[in-house]
Formats: sequence, structure tokens, C-alpha cells
Amino acid sequence: MAVEMTRLVFSLLLCLLWNAFAAQASWSFQLTDVTCYDPTSKAPSGITCNCTGGAVNCSYRGLTSVPRESFDASITSLDLHANVISDLPDSSFVRFVNLRVLDLSQNSISSLNAHSFGGLRSLTTLNLNSNMLQMFNANFPPNVFRPLITLETLLLNNNSLNVSDPAMNYPDQVLSVLTSLKTLYLDGLQNKVLGPGFLNLTSLTNLILSGYYGLCQIKSLTSETFENVPYLHFLDISNCSLQEKNVSHEAFVVFTNLVTLNISDNEDLGIEAVGEIMRGLKEKATLRELSMRLVVNQYSMGICLSTSLVKFFPKHLQILDAQENNFIAYSSRIIETFLDLTYLDLSGNRFIFGKYLKSLKDLTNLKHLILSGSNFVYNLPSDFPQSKKLTLDSANLCDVTGNDLYDTSPFSFPLPPNLEKLEVNKADLQYRLTQFTVGANKLKTLSLANNTFPSLVGPIHGLDELEVLDLSFNYIEFISDEFFDTLSTLKKLNISNNLLGSFLSVLVSPRIFSALRNLTVLDLSENFIIDFTCDLFSNLTSLEYFNISKNALIRFEVDISRMSNLIFLDFHLTRMTGLTSEFRDSIDRLLSNKRNVSIDMSNAPISCNCKNYDFMTWMTSSKAFSQGFKNYICVYPDQTGHVVNDDFEEDMNLLNHQCASNVLLFSMIAIAMIVVVGAVAGGIVYKYRWKLRYLYNAAYLQFKSSRRGEDDEFDYDAFISYDQEDGVFVTQTLVPELEKREIHLCIHASEFTAGEYISSNIVKAVNRSRKTVVVLTQNMLSSYWCNFEIQMANMEALHTGRRVLVFLLVDNIPTKDLGLELLYYIRSNTYIPFPEDFRDTNGMSWLWDKVANDIRND
Repeated sequence: MAVEMTRLVFSLLLCLLWNAFAAQASWSFQLTDVTCYDPTSKAPSGITCNCTGGAVNCSYRGLTSVPRESFDASITSLDLHANVISDLPDSSFVRFVNLRVLDLSQNSISSLNAHSFGGLRSLTTLNLNSNMLQMFNANFPPNVFRPLITLETLLLNNNSLNVSDPAMNYPDQVLSVLTSLKTLYLDGLQNKVLGPGFLNLTSLTNLILSGYYGLCQIKSLTSETFENVPYLHFLDISNCSLQEKNVSHEAFVVFTNLVTLNISDNEDLGIEAVGEIMRGLKEKATLRELSMRLVVNQYSMGICLSTSLVKFFPKHLQILDAQENNFIAYSSRIIETFLDLTYLDLSGNRFIFGKYLKSLKDLTNLKHLILSGSNFVYNLPSDFPQSKKLTLDSANLCDVTGNDLYDTSPFSFPLPPNLEKLEVNKADLQYRLTQFTVGANKLKTLSLANNTFPSLVGPIHGLDELEVLDLSFNYIEFISDEFFDTLSTLKKLNISNNLLGSFLSVLVSPRIFSALRNLTVLDLSENFIIDFTCDLFSNLTSLEYFNISKNALIRFEVDISRMSNLIFLDFHLTRMTGLTSEFRDSIDRLLSNKRNVSIDMSNAPISCNCKNYDFMTWMTSSKAFSQGFKNYICVYPDQTGHVVNDDFEEDMNLLNHQCASNVLLFSMIAIAMIVVVGAVAGGIVYKYRWKLRYLYNAAYLQFKSSRRGEDDEFDYDAFISYDQEDGVFVTQTLVPELEKREIHLCIHASEFTAGEYISSNIVKAVNRSRKTVVVLTQNMLSSYWCNFEIQMANMEALHTGRRVLVFLLVDNIPTKDLGLELLYYIRSNTYIPFPEDFRDTNGMSWLWDKVANDIRND
């Protein structure tokens, strides 16, 4: 109310100031002198409006009245919204007999005149939204809408300052002449009925009283509220402060053709009242879409949906939105009420796991299911929060039995058999995605964004037709080799906004994406990526859109030669300064094959120097880059830079001059240096030719004597490096398993010589063993002697030229805890991850076979 009063006062003040100023200056034109012009040409004096064909846009022009004579009478659309028009004199639009759309919203109109709309016999849409047309009889003359014989849509919402004023009434008699009206927007008045004049509106099918489009405080619904609008197909009374105690179960009995009903955001209504008011629609069998989001107080106790609560719901519903209602479970028997559903949104509820969830498979017509978390943010309560005023028994009334909740069979997530899209976003799921199975389905889109899945282990069985997978914003740090193996049908994969940077650049296997041969879209943006292994994406031969933007990527050396379908590569907001010649050759081949390929390197620090000259020459001439180079950045050798605004023309002219001079200078210097170095080297070789021969032969003989010969020269197959805290695992598990496979082991507890220095024992053990197996655990990270053993094994490898180290990764240690040096050793040598499930007999047997095989082989 305060905002509307302020706007009214401001409008009146503006009018007074304008009239005073115009009179003082004796200007020759009024504010309504409006010229319609082509916006690309120079605007003439006076107020200007945009004109396109028969449509005129005069919005936001500060107009105080309707420009009557400024436009051609044949225009079909006139937009006057967001001005300061306060009055519509008679015959304001009488010239515009062809006008079909008139927008007068967001003005200061407080009343209408009897002939304000005279002559508008072709008008189909009239927008009076957000004015000051309060629903008092004096503001709506009896025949004001009579000329509008073709009007189909009327917006009168967001006009009432106080919808609780008892003096207000719906202007039913004034509106009764609009026999062609199909859609009507009104503010919802408190405890008022839609009067008998609405019975004449036989074409009215859509009525919107929602508080989201204007003001609504209906609060009560009686059997008389809608008795004069029986023809409705669509009714929106969302956010109207409906109260359970004031709602009659006969409120909707009058509707014989209602298809869509929105009663959302009436949190004082309650699920029991919703069930009761469905009574009047149950037998009509016309309702197909019901939105009942937040019809339960958000502080209510958890509600279990029983058959008694939904017994009056129409059985032919196809679309149901029941978000934010504190549902925690449901009786599996209610499913038979909703067998026709094709779309179901249960986001923001708090369902607990239970056997009853398996009944979802009975929704055989369901195509789209949403089980996401809350998408809404609420204000803090003004009063101390109260739970819904229900008795304990009624609040938790449910015919769920123990058999509905408890099940001892292996976990398998049930899905409706024909479901095509499942959304479980922002649902506060916190799991390692280990192996699991999904019931029979035809799922094509799965969205799991905004949860917490740090490890993608898998594999996931049952998603045999999945095409779109969204795993963005999930704190993912690890992906196993097997996770995507069962998802070969994927076409779009979004794993953006995760934490894959360290993993992809250090420990990643090229097998991770190898199964995704049908993938067309891959989004890896915002993952803190610095580098890739070069063959990581080698099997993505169908890829079309590749997004690695907003990463700290310095270079991109990935082989794209097999990606013959590429359309778009997004490198914007990376740290890349250029692209390799191999990459450029691959893009040129695609372009030569008449492929439309686009590259975006905007906001990346492109090096404008002679070293990068070839790339810049290619970039500025390639069809892969859009002309204009908007938001491209050129960085000079002194690290200064600028945003390019001339297609790199000035920068290339500068480089053409600098680099041409530098090439000649560098060539002369290089030739001179080669001559000098050659002469000096020749003199040294000639002078010391006999001594060099001696040193060479001595080094060769020493090298041969230090090389290991045949396998039988080693005393042990492997030396086991481990921390004392892990002794039980080593002695009781690792040693017996490897000795069963005929591996002869050196264990410091039994093989080290007493009385000799520990360091000497370690060096001998490493030297006398074919391999050193490092049992990598959290305990080992802080052990001095374990670190010493790894260092000695690495020196042995450098000295002998053979592969010595084998890492057995027993604990799942975060990358940040390993340190750069240990990460380097792991990446440069053989490493074997310990299975996630040590109870998996086949997996453990495979592990020990793998360890034994790696020990035997060089």
C-alpha cells in the first residue's frame, strides 16, 4: 500500500511540475506530440516511439496522456506501459479501429470514463495491470467495456491497495458485456463472491486470482464463491491465504469442465482440506492438472499420505505438483489413485527410505518424476513457529504397515517402467556412488545436481537407455575406471562445478571415458583443472560440444584428431595463451571437410609475442573464431595487456614488424653461435681425444658391472615397505596371499640383520629384491623410515635403469595429503588401488594375482 501511495503522489507531483514548466516556457508542442520513427535513424525532436510494422512501442517515455493523433490509424498494437498516464478521456482510442493489443499497465490510472475505449471494436487484449483501478463501482462506469466486442484477454490485477476493504466488489455487471472474454486476471477480494454478472461470460475459461500476479486475500471458499463461473477450464487461486476452517468441500462442485487447478502456496489450507475440496471434482473426471505446492505449513509435523487423505482426488490426474508439503511417506495403496499421472513433482518433501517406494513402478504412465530438494527460500517467521494445527493422530494418519517400510532384499531403486526423466537435484544426498542397480526403466534423462557425491565408483546397472546425465555441483574428486562402463548410451554429460582438477591431471586413467562413444556434449567447466593426460578423451569420437571453460588450464594438448563431429570448443576464462600446431591442424581438417567449428577463447590471456606469432596468425584468419573477438584479451611480454576491440589488427601489425626483424637477427646470432661452439668443441675433442676415449670405456665397464643380469641374481622377489601400525595386515593377509602365489618376500621384521644400521639393512633389502612393494596407508605418510625406503628404491631404479617401485593403495587418501613428490612417484611407477569392497572374493583374488604378476614382470 505504501508503494502505491508513493507512486500516486509522485505522479501527481510530476504532472503539476510539468504543467507549470510548460506554461513558463510557452513550448509549441504538448507531451503527447509523439513521432514514430525507425530506431536506426536519427530521432526527430519531441517524444519518439519505436515502430515495427503495425506495432508501436511507447513504453517508458514519461507520457502523461494518450498520444491520439501521432500514429497511423491502422496500427494493430500499442504499448504504453510504464508511463505516468492517469486519465483515459472519452474517445482516447477512437481512431484505432484495427487495434488488437493495448498495453496500459504500470501507469497511474485510477478510474475509467464511460467512453474511454470507444472505437476499439477489434481489440482482443487489454492490459490494465498495475494501475490504481481499485474495485469500487465509481471507478468502472456501467458501459465502459461495451465497445470491446472482440476482447478475449483482460488484465485488471495488481490494482487494489487493500483487497480486505469490505466496500470492494468484483465488477461483475460492468464485465458482463464481454461475451467474448476467455482470460481474466483479477485481484482476489477477501470473503467476496463472483457476482451474477459473470454468468454472461460464457466464453470465460481462464480465471487468475493469484497473489503472485497481483493481490489476493480470498481466505474463504464457499459453495457460492464460484457458482457464477461454471464454465472455467483453468483456475489459479495460488497464494491467496486460504484457510482450512473457511473452506467448504462444496466450493468446486459447480465446475463441470475444470481441467487445471492451482491452489499452491496456501500453507494454512492443509492437506486434509485439499482432500475434502477435491470432493466436488472427483466425479466430474475432467481435472487433469493440479498444483498444490506448499499447502501445508512449513513447520508442520511430517505427514504420511494415507488412502483417506486422497480418496476424493480425481483418478484421471495427469500432472501433479505437490512440492514442499512435509510428506515423509505414503501408503503404497494410494498409487491406484494416480495411475494416469505423466508428471509428478514431489520436491522439497522429506521422504524416508522404505519398501513402499517400490510401488513407484506401478505408475506405468509416468514420464517425468522430480524428487529434488527445496527450491524455495522462506522468510523468518514473524511469530514463534507453530506446527500445523492437527491432532497427533491426524497429522500422522497413515495406513503404512511395517511391511511397507522394511525390506531385507538387496537394494534396488525402483522406477516407473516408462519414466523418461528423473530429477533429484539439491536433495541433500551425501553418498559415494558405489555399485547399485536401478529397476527396469526407459529413463533417458537423470539429473543429480547440487548434492554431495565425492567419489563416482559404480558401476550403475539398469540405465540402459540413459542419454543425459547431470552430476554438476557435487564436490566430485574421484571417478573410477568402471563408473561409465555401463552408460554407453550417454549423449550429454555434465560434470561441471566439481573438484576434479587434481584427479584428472595426476591419477587419471585414460579408460574413464572410453565407453562413452556416443557422447556428443561434455561439460567439465569450473573443475579447477590445470592439465589433462593427452589421451583422456581419445575415444570420444562422437563429441560435438566440449566445454572446459572457467578452469586454470594453461595448455590443451589433447588429441582431437578423431573427433570428426566437433562443433564447439569452449576455452573461455581459462589461462590458455594459445593452441598447439597439432590442435590447429585438426581444426583445419575439420573446416576443410565443411564442418562448422567454433572456438571460444574469450577472457583468456592470449600471448601477443613473437613466440606465439604462428597461433595468432592462424587465429585471426581461421573461420573457427567469430569476427570481432569480443572480450578477447591480448597480453604483452611485460605482462601488460588490453581488451581487443579491432579484431587484433593493431596487435598483428605490431607483431609483423617486430617478429620479421627478430627472425633475421636471431638467425644471424644462431649461425654465429653454431660456428663458435663447433670450433671450440672440435678443439677440445681433438686435444683430449685419448682421455675422452679412456673415460668412456671406464664408464661403460663400470655401468656393465653394476647392471643386474638374470632373475636368479636376486635373493627376493619383493621387499615389503610398510608402517609398523599396518603389521597385522601385512603379516596376516598380504604375506600369506603372495606366498601362496610363490612370491619370495623380504620382511624387515624377520630378514633384517641384528646389530646393523637400519639404513644399511634397507639399502641391502632394496638392492637384493627384484621389486619394492609400498603398502600405502595413512600411517605410512608420517613414517620417516618408510619414506627412506621409498627414496632408496627410487635411487635403485635410477641407478640400474629397471622399474623397482610398486604401490599398493590400501587407504583412500585425499590427493592433497599425498604431497607432490609422492604423487610423482605414484604416477611414474606401477600402482594398484585396493578394492572398495574387501569382502568381494573375486575382486580380492584379482588384486593379489595382479600384485604377484607386477612383481614378476619388469
